[in-house]
Amino acid sequence: MNDKRGLDLGPVIDWITDNKAEINRRLEWVQQYRGGTEKPPYVLREKERLLLSEQEISAVIHRYPETARQRSILSVVSGQAPAWFHKDSTKEEPFPTDKVEEALCPTSIIPGYIRYPTWTPEKKEAEIWLYQLEGVPVDVARVILIYTLLHEYCHTLVAELFYNETYRLLWGSEQREITGLEVMTEFAKLATKYSPISHYSSIYWPLPTEPEDPRFYVSVSEEMCDTVAAHLLRFMYCDDEKRRLNPLADRPEVKAATIRFLETCRAS
Repeated sequence: MNDKRGLDLGPVIDWITDNKAEINRRLEWVQQYRGGTEKPPYVLREKERLLLSEQEISAVIHRYPETARQRSILSVVSGQAPAWFHKDSTKEEPFPTDKVEEALCPTSIIPGYIRYPTWTPEKKEAEIWLYQLEGVPVDVARVILIYTLLHEYCHTLVAELFYNETYRLLWGSEQREITGLEVMTEFAKLATKYSPISHYSSIYWPLPTEPEDPRFYVSVSEEMCDTVAAHLLRFMYCDDEKRRLNPLADRPEVKAATIRFLETCRAS
């Protein structure tokens, strides 16, 4: 499982268990969130399979600044039955199974997934799936799913950067119009100066920096989504022990680009 170790949640589960008190302290904002009265722009489905409550889901999504939420194409958050990465998965093409005996290993658990049920010039919609985490203690599973929702929600911001040629953002203090592809290319060139941001994103490395590379979209979007999640969580499991509770400490340029991406508005 050498090159596919990022698909194994086992080390993540162990690290969260060992650092539970500090991690829970850093997640106090989830329980402190009181929410607004407005109706959310998404619906919840298969609620009986969702470990996170409606209030917790709202808290996680509102961890993103309003400028980012206004750009999201999220329409559905859906609970799902347990699933694992199949033993025949490759790092290029991981695929699921609902049978643990067919899994890479018992802890190669899939926590989340993003799909796009509607993608037309007129309308684009994303659906986030959050899986039940079989065999994982509830308190640890809650932490993993908070991270997963932050990660998958970022995909609802990133997808149009690649696939909508007319999409523009107002970038930086000068409010310069910039294409989605320019945003992702700039991020990739910064990120590749460092090590993978996370245990999971490491399977997509080495990180391509040219859009012509067939691995560019998946690799760069996964690295960006875990970077955003790391910034919002203030922790992330990665190979470098020193970074786990300060994941962007060694990469100020990447942190600045992440904040800029979250605070940027779409050009009208």
